[in-house]
Formats: sequence, C-alpha cells, structure tokens
Amino acid sequence: MQPTILSNKHNYIIYDGVCVFCNYWVNWLIKRDRKDLFRFIPLQTKLGQTLLSERNISSDKIESIVYIQPEQAYFLKSDAILNLLRELTPWKYFALILKIFPRQIRDFVYDLIAVNRYTLFGRHQQCEIPPSAIRQRFLLEEFD
Repeated sequence: MQPTILSNKHNYIIYDGVCVFCNYWVNWLIKRDRKDLFRFIPLQTKLGQTLLSERNISSDKIESIVYIQPEQAYFLKSDAILNLLRELTPWKYFALILKIFPRQIRDFVYDLIAVNRYTLFGRHQQCEIPPSAIRQRFLLEEFD
C-alpha cells in the first residue's frame, strides 16, 4: 500500500469526532493556533483510518489522540498533548512543566479521562460538521 502523503506545512491531529470533550479541545486548539499549524482529522473518517493503519495503530480500541508531524514522528496519549502544546505560545511552558512528570503517570491520567470520556462529557450521534469559517482546518473527505 502506498503511504498517504501529508503536507509538511501542517501537523495533523487525529481525534474522536463523536466525542464532545474531544471536539471542545479541537476548538480550543483552533482558537490558539495562530500559525495555522494544525489540521484535524476525525478518526471515524476513511483518511483517519488509513493514517492509523499506516502507523500500525489499531482503530478498534483507540483511546488516544494521535499527533502526526509528517516525515518526523507521531505521538500518542500524553506525549501527543505535550508535543502539540509545545507549538503554542505560551502553552509551550505549561508543556515543559508537565513533562517533569513521568510518562506512566501522565498516561495514567490521560487513560482515566479517555476511557470515561463519553460517560463524563457525552457523545454526538455523528461527527460534527465544522462551521464554514474553520472548515479548511479539517480534512473531511465527506465534505469536500
């Protein structure tokens, strides 16, 4: 299978498109992404599934955000959060503080929230369609 070509101009965030909590944080990131660095891909889309498969990440039981820096690396769980926060001023300093905690502790807290996200925050019936003002920030083949 030919790998999916991602533009080097952007970093990519694969997130749970039906998760209310996840959608809140996507909108939070968009408001703070002054460099237009991030593009967002719901894991429920064909592209999201393809990108996970290419990285040998099972889409069946994924309980993590996936942060992809093309031609560099990808990150899961708390490492994904810390690496994307490092791209946002002044949040990069917060990421440096959180990095003090060992990954096992950070991922334990991440997993606790991730596994209970629907119970705690709710779930949409389908992926939200982003408003037209920010739609170009999303890679949604269904809406192109």
